[in-house]
Amino acid sequence: MLEHLGITEAAAGAEILSSMDVEHISDTANGIPAYMDKHAFAADGIIVMNRVKAHTAFRGSVESGLSKMAAIGLGKIKGAAFIHSHGSLQMEKNIKDICRTCLEKGPPLMGIGIVENAFDQTAVVKAVRKENWFEAEAELLELSKQLMPSLPVQELDVLVVEEMGKNYSGTGMDPNIIGRWRIDGVPEPASPVIRRIAALELSEESFGNAQGVGLVDFITHSLFQKIDRHTTYTNALTSTFLRRAMIPFIYDTEQQAVETALNSLSAEDTDALTYIQIPNTLHLHRLYVSPAVLKEMEKQRISFDTGERFTLAFNKDGQLSRRLLRQ
Repeated sequence: MLEHLGITEAAAGAEILSSMDVEHISDTANGIPAYMDKHAFAADGIIVMNRVKAHTAFRGSVESGLSKMAAIGLGKIKGAAFIHSHGSLQMEKNIKDICRTCLEKGPPLMGIGIVENAFDQTAVVKAVRKENWFEAEAELLELSKQLMPSLPVQELDVLVVEEMGKNYSGTGMDPNIIGRWRIDGVPEPASPVIRRIAALELSEESFGNAQGVGLVDFITHSLFQKIDRHTTYTNALTSTFLRRAMIPFIYDTEQQAVETALNSLSAEDTDALTYIQIPNTLHLHRLYVSPAVLKEMEKQRISFDTGERFTLAFNKDGQLSRRLLRQ
């Protein structure tokens, strides 16, 4: 994976030590085993670096960030599987307990938290001391949530995602954007509420990992063919969120998938349907919206630039005539 991303020993000018071997460094005060990468544990010092953002499976004062990297990233598959096996409702507590043990008995020296803005650009880079680790990370998380993108309306009939993938979110599509957890025993978010979701393609950068495909209702046969079941199942089993990898309705063409999503609502007034088309859940600065959504945005006095108006259409192969992806 690192080599594919261009991160090699030659490019880095340093040795790369990569394995799934871990050391049991200690148990937490609550009796939870804490694991750390064998090479990292043997180092004289570690600088923990990660992007700080909302997690895709739980809410807390720390979510996806430095503490998660220390507890799950450095814990590799063994540490990740243990934390996930206790469910998302216990995840914040377990992550903080294990991270605290790693900071006290392992070689971490400091952390570097990165916060991105709504355009997927680095907005803040902050050094974090061990002494106020959780407080500093909580502040970065709050800032990240203020800067993260969102859909312009909180209630929607149909959302079309042109492409899902691990390069956009660890869950293929960010549950914080689409308002779906699909985790047993965990209530769905209060908003946004989206009645139907269709995903059309799986990104090449995902290498067949379709984690998150179970969050949608309709997919294309093209997306289905790209799914590597072994990779997808491994990801789902490690996270323990099996519903997120379950296969939705499959249709031969994009036209069939989109039209079925619309028709499944049995709307008497199709002009009143709220429809949004996005390239993916990471890049939301350009959207295609239906007149009903545009009207709601104007009502809420949301600032936006209006582009060309057009009619939703498909080519002879049943593919969308208008796409946002990579434009």
